[in-house]
Amino acid sequence: MLHIDDNYIREHILDGAFGLEKENLRVLTDGSLSHTPHPAPGDSHIVRDFSEGQTEINTDPYDSAEEAVGALVRHERDLTGLLKELPEREYLWPFSNPPYIKGEEDIPIAQFYGEDAWKTEYRKHLSCVYGRYKMTFSGIHVNYSFSEELLRREADIRGVFQCRDEKTACVEPEDGRSAAGDEKGRVAYRKFKDDFYVALTEKASYCGWLLTVLTAASPVIDASFMGGDFDDTVDTRKASLRCSERGYWNFFDPVFDYSSLDAYADSIEKYVKSGELMASSELYYPVRLKPNCAYSVEKLRSEGAGHIELRMFDLNPLVPEGVDVRDIKFAGYLLAYLAAGGRMGLSEEDQINVCCNFKRAAGYDLDSVNIVGKGGSSETIREAALGIIESMKSFYTSMLGNDALCEVSDIIAFEEDKLKDDRNRYAYQVLKEYGDDYVKKGMALAKVQQG
Repeated sequence: MLHIDDNYIREHILDGAFGLEKENLRVLTDGSLSHTPHPAPGDSHIVRDFSEGQTEINTDPYDSAEEAVGALVRHERDLTGLLKELPEREYLWPFSNPPYIKGEEDIPIAQFYGEDAWKTEYRKHLSCVYGRYKMTFSGIHVNYSFSEELLRREADIRGVFQCRDEKTACVEPEDGRSAAGDEKGRVAYRKFKDDFYVALTEKASYCGWLLTVLTAASPVIDASFMGGDFDDTVDTRKASLRCSERGYWNFFDPVFDYSSLDAYADSIEKYVKSGELMASSELYYPVRLKPNCAYSVEKLRSEGAGHIELRMFDLNPLVPEGVDVRDIKFAGYLLAYLAAGGRMGLSEEDQINVCCNFKRAAGYDLDSVNIVGKGGSSETIREAALGIIESMKSFYTSMLGNDALCEVSDIIAFEEDKLKDDRNRYAYQVLKEYGDDYVKKGMALAKVQQG
């Protein structure tokens, strides 16, 4: 937990960095899937996901959610510019659920060559295990890390090393030595940081379903996804189909060991060793602990914990950016709030309920399904969500000065309004606007947003 009685911690608890990943299917003007090659080879910010026609925009980390969204918009502008120049115009599909699908072969696997050829083989494995239809789901991933200065201050309070300047956060000296001045200090800080993020991952997993509720925006889909007729819009009765039990999940409920980073890594690797996963990246869980480099369990061990990845955000077609900056900022507030609390200590049964809670939170009706807490306690989704919101309001009221509190309160109120009145939920608005002629109306929206 963070020592919120320390003035520096209190003043800088919201200091952190945001990075975004945004997936979109490329489509033709009639709403059918693109089969053209990836349009931005060599651009590290515009890559491919499962399909050759599914782009993923990755931003660098930025010190504010606004800067991260701005970078996302710039990269997307570059991408849409390339799509305008193609012989047959293409658009980025603005919804998490796909448009028309003509069959498995209508979803071309991304093609990689040379030393990257394994990426195509890996995708073939995914295709065989899960089918290609589910691979067309797209969304937003939010990556968040706390500032190094904040973490160093916390480490110093805990006595991990002696701070050189007790009035400010510990920083790395120019000579590259740790604040403790030796290898022992570096090792101690690395362990502290790993333990901090492992504990935060457990807490974010326990409460992360709240973000599913607040950002769900995919209640409708074309019947062709289920093998039906084109232009037959289906109300799935889910606020987020991709996050529901009918979405993209492994065939088991994972249980993790959160006692240390090595134990956490071991608990993921056991599924690879048992053959339940081909690779650690195949673990489709809404919350991931990641290093500040390309993800793998091996890199997590060697490089250490760098940030938390939240993978449950739907594409929001109601805003041109595909994500509302207030939702991203709220995710940062939630993580800071959780970081100030103690360890969860989730049992195996608790963790199975955690996985089920994520799927339950994707439902459309917030009052007919319950969230199951530690020890089997149970509340409706709405009651449980409002409970967290109330606790966050009290926490930040006691933590922040008037200027910072004003913005935080406004954003928390924005999220609370979704829970108090279903008409404020994205899923409600999408169902109302696109509950019929989903693909045709979706293409009209794409053309307006992308020009």
